[in-house]
Amino acid sequence: MGTDPGPDRRRAPPDPASPHPLMKSPATMHAYRPDLSDPIPPPGTAAPGSMVARLRAGAAADPERVAFTLLDGRERTAALTLAALDRRARAVAVALRQAGAEAGAPVLLVLPAGLDVVAALFGCYYAGAVAVPVRQPNPSRPLGHLEAVARDSGARIGIAGAALAPLLAARLGEVRWLAAEDAAGADAELWADPGLGPDAVAHLQYTSGSTAAPKGVVVSHANVLANARDLARQCAIGPESRILSWLPHYHDLGLMFGCLQPVHAGCPAVLMAPAAFAQRPLAWLEALSRHRITHTAAPNFAYQACLDGDPGRRRGLDLSRLRVALNGAEPVRAETVAAFARAFAPHGFRAEAMCPAYGLAEATLVATACGPGRPPVVARVRPDRMQEDALVPADGGAGRALVASGDLAVETRVVVVAPETGEALPPGRIGEIWLSGPSIAAGYWRRPDATAARFGARLASGEGPFLRTGDLGGVLGSDLFVLGRLDGLIIVRGVNHAAEDLEATVEGCDPALSPGAGPPSRSRPPGPRASSSPRRCGAARCGPSPTRRAPSAWSGRSGARSPRRTTSRSPAWCCSGPGACPGRTAARSSATPAGGTSRRAASTACTRGARPPSPGRPRGRCRRGPRPGRRRPAPAWPNSRAGCAATRPSG
Repeated sequence: MGTDPGPDRRRAPPDPASPHPLMKSPATMHAYRPDLSDPIPPPGTAAPGSMVARLRAGAAADPERVAFTLLDGRERTAALTLAALDRRARAVAVALRQAGAEAGAPVLLVLPAGLDVVAALFGCYYAGAVAVPVRQPNPSRPLGHLEAVARDSGARIGIAGAALAPLLAARLGEVRWLAAEDAAGADAELWADPGLGPDAVAHLQYTSGSTAAPKGVVVSHANVLANARDLARQCAIGPESRILSWLPHYHDLGLMFGCLQPVHAGCPAVLMAPAAFAQRPLAWLEALSRHRITHTAAPNFAYQACLDGDPGRRRGLDLSRLRVALNGAEPVRAETVAAFARAFAPHGFRAEAMCPAYGLAEATLVATACGPGRPPVVARVRPDRMQEDALVPADGGAGRALVASGDLAVETRVVVVAPETGEALPPGRIGEIWLSGPSIAAGYWRRPDATAARFGARLASGEGPFLRTGDLGGVLGSDLFVLGRLDGLIIVRGVNHAAEDLEATVEGCDPALSPGAGPPSRSRPPGPRASSSPRRCGAARCGPSPTRRAPSAWSGRSGARSPRRTTSRSPAWCCSGPGACPGRTAARSSATPAGGTSRRAASTACTRGARPPSPGRPRGRCRRGPRPGRRRPAPAWPNSRAGCAATRPSG
């Protein structure tokens, strides 16, 4: 449990505006770089071997310190001290044991954002069980995902709200559901320490399941502690910090940054419901200002959303205390980073507070991050050389703007690899990002084949194992530039494009389209597809039918993985079907990833049936034939950089 920290530890928390030890001093703040030799300030004890020991040590050292505060709009609705969180976690653990939960058994957590889910999460840890956070179902999100997770995890016990638990019991009868309110009321004095070691499984981080069956990433207590330590070093998080998160707790960024990092660092955290941000993004910034927050995190679209609306509503914001605004979980756009810094500089926001990051659930959370004290690194590279798998700086400030996702001075080892051969690539070359280190998870829950394929990669030299992230990237200097998904490329006449490119192009076609809010998707008409005649399309302009999973260079954007998987598929309106157009040709490319089998990706383009633009019709638009069941032709959508934007934005 550690020694008594002394009277200084029991005083009220210091002013969060004071310099943090990891940030050296304000005079040297602009030269800050992560230093792996820096100690992590423990909350009153030496670093324990599990999150249970970490919370127990903090509660013993400073029991009345507020650990979590929940906001409802502008008002504080509830708070948990360290002692109260420890007591509720012990009560939940007792309730789980009484319900039959054994050590290592998965427990579903189907709870809304709030303090109950934090107590239930640590209650699972205290019981030695495996927490499985799942999004709460609602009319727009039925039980399909929850049923898939319950089936894959094999969970037989779950925790839900008192109103939802009976409904879930009727649909998922094989799971015994406990009401969170009842579980928190169990006798905490009956708790017995499960004696967890570092290798014990802490939780399963499930993928969204939007493009495939959800898979549970097995995250151990050692993974959590290692990643929290790495994030604290990279982003200067310590006891004097103040964290705010509105991110969903069932996503890796919301779970680690919002629920676990504060306990590890011994700092207070403020939680907001994701719906509060969605309804009014400016509420996030107002909370940062009101509660003197030093650290926050969000995907790129959240920063973009704060730029919309009346600038007059920003009056009174004070972001001068904000040291780190982590930008990750989806591609980071240079224009958003620059626009946010310009818009909120009058309100005290410093450009060096914006910290792009890269991570994924298989690495627990963060792999690399730009530390505070330096502005985000933006490099301009030649797009033509990217098609040759090379990152070459452009001359004269032209070229494609890429945002770095952090440098390589981290505990996790980052290697850029040629996916076809397994050869490690030098700086300046584009390849697949492979990771290794103490933050890398053990694999996928009950999926040995997928675990071996994803977590057991080895370099051509035999060195390994490595995690194959499936992300493309490259290194310039000491900075990592993440370019997109390897299986998300779209081939157009032999040239590769990223789904994010199509999104950005369509967004620029109409000011009514919100940036970052519309993924491209396949559009099909109701009823059977007509096949009597091919649709006419301009060969010089019409988009081909692109396919995914192309393993070569591309023209993507930089940034981290997004929590939502965009689905970019073949346009439905180029020709009426395979073989309908005599001018349809195919260009194929193939490659054999290291340790895998050959995969082929084909793109097809219509080369006949071209029709010149009609008078008065703007050039650069594709004329598609009429849809089945309609008298008029379908409205033409503006061209994308990949050709014809025949895929419509959803929403």
